[in-house]
Amino acid sequence: MRCHRVYLNAQIECGQVLQLPEPQSHHLGKVLRMQPGQFVHLFNGRGGCYRAEIIAMQKRTISVLPGEFIDDAVDTPIRITLAQGVSRGRHMDYTIQKAVELGVNCIIPLITDHSNVHLSSERRENKLAHWQSIIIGACEQSGRNILPELKPPLSLDDWLPVSADGVRLLLDPEAAGSLAVIAPRPAALTIIFNAVIYDIRRSRIPL
Repeated sequence: MRCHRVYLNAQIECGQVLQLPEPQSHHLGKVLRMQPGQFVHLFNGRGGCYRAEIIAMQKRTISVLPGEFIDDAVDTPIRITLAQGVSRGRHMDYTIQKAVELGVNCIIPLITDHSNVHLSSERRENKLAHWQSIIIGACEQSGRNILPELKPPLSLDDWLPVSADGVRLLLDPEAAGSLAVIAPRPAALTIIFNAVIYDIRRSRIPL
């Protein structure tokens, strides 16, 4: 039977009772109808997870006891950064979710001329918090125990001059080549995607 996974932004130690926050407690107790004696996997995004027993259920919180650390260090052999042009609404949510599930290690939202998205300072913070929740949910569902890094949004002009780890690739639907032609395999890879391509074609700054 699949063990439900719960992200907890806290230090986790075997044998130390923890109180789950109200949203996670509500989901486990009210939605999934879990009971004392059942187990969940806790992870804090730093690698590995803990098999924890539900030992008590209060009105707004659930107490769990981590008993075994599972050192699951499975991750992509290449560090992948996705530089993604910000799209509207659920389109960006879906992109982030699938990027996390596919193994991306870092996500950089880019504001481009063709994205038609304008973020004020307040809206930017709200978006970052929302996207972070998408990342956490995708990690819970996909089994990843290390949270991908989410960078603050940047304009394309501000991001292009910044040095990047490894190789930068522009995904172009009109390209003749494929990822298979890259040799030797790089240790790090930055992928530029979506509406960014049209702005880069007009830019004088090379990749």
